[in-house]
Amino acid sequence: MKCERCLNENPLYFYEGTRGIYCRRCIHLGGHQVESLLEIDVKDEYATMPFELSEDQKRVSKLIAKKGLNENVLVEAVCGAGKTELVIELIEKAFSQKLHVGWMIARRQVVLQLAQRLESIFVDQKVIAVCEGYTDVLEGHLVLLTAHQLYRYPQKFDVLIVDEPDAFPFKNNDLLNDLAKVACKNTKIYLTATPDSTLINSNVYHVFLHRRPHQRDLVVPQVIITWKWCQYLILIVYLFRIYKDERVLIFVPTIRLAKRLSTWLRLPMITSQSENQQDVLLDFDRNDKGKLITTTILERGMTFEEVYVIVIESNHSVFDEASLVQISGRVGRSFEKEKGECIFLGSKKSQAIQKCLQRLRHHNSV
Repeated sequence: MKCERCLNENPLYFYEGTRGIYCRRCIHLGGHQVESLLEIDVKDEYATMPFELSEDQKRVSKLIAKKGLNENVLVEAVCGAGKTELVIELIEKAFSQKLHVGWMIARRQVVLQLAQRLESIFVDQKVIAVCEGYTDVLEGHLVLLTAHQLYRYPQKFDVLIVDEPDAFPFKNNDLLNDLAKVACKNTKIYLTATPDSTLINSNVYHVFLHRRPHQRDLVVPQVIITWKWCQYLILIVYLFRIYKDERVLIFVPTIRLAKRLSTWLRLPMITSQSENQQDVLLDFDRNDKGKLITTTILERGMTFEEVYVIVIESNHSVFDEASLVQISGRVGRSFEKEKGECIFLGSKKSQAIQKCLQRLRHHNSV
């Protein structure tokens, strides 16, 4: 026996009720499933790009468009390389063949932010966001959704773009990976700066982009190894003296520490438990001298101009290589504004820190 919705074959998950056989593995995913997506009209042009891609971006974009309708593609592009723009040509090609595209994104906040961007690119197409709080409209030409919403679209996407497959909650989650298999009829496009070995060694066409559009080197963090209590003294010096007039993100490993540090320093914070996430982010983005304490919730997908980053207890187990690479990737993304630094404060130079530095230096050397 196999569950058609989540591909479960483990008999322990099945039980027979008064209305038939149920699968415990996916029964909690209630809600409406889409019967069909909007029909796509054939046109000469679908996308209106607000700027011209760099030569490297054009090269990678053409490769993705060439391969992406026939085989799975892994796009390994550094943080800030413009991964969104790299798949626009592929989406246009899919639309021209009346193929439907889904775009799976790990974080709800990024789904909403990216949907707004793509609405301005695909002006004549219906771009929809499907995530917690946004499930009234489920039919569109281009569907952006969180992983837990994939169950609504069984065999509906000819192409499924998997954004940051190495991020929570998709990473190492068998249920969500199986939901992606059910939702996708043909090919998957994986977009990430930090692919794991499992994805690299899978049957995918691997494309690299080592440089950001502005061609500047990636910021390699400064690592300061000291006692734990001394890290907080250094943090205070940076926040209220060295970076007094700068916008600063302070990354901490746990929600508990974020709350304590927020109270102690009298600074705003954002975690997965914050109810006012949108307001906090808007305030921080508008204040060029703002300071914000955060967990790894902001390690991916968010862009702030001229931001400085400090990581407290950077040797903590929650900060693996991918996480540290993504965190340092918040810095130096702007075309016009070059300000920004990254500092790792820790009690020892963990293997994750060393691998992060090696990866960034490798990209800069290519």
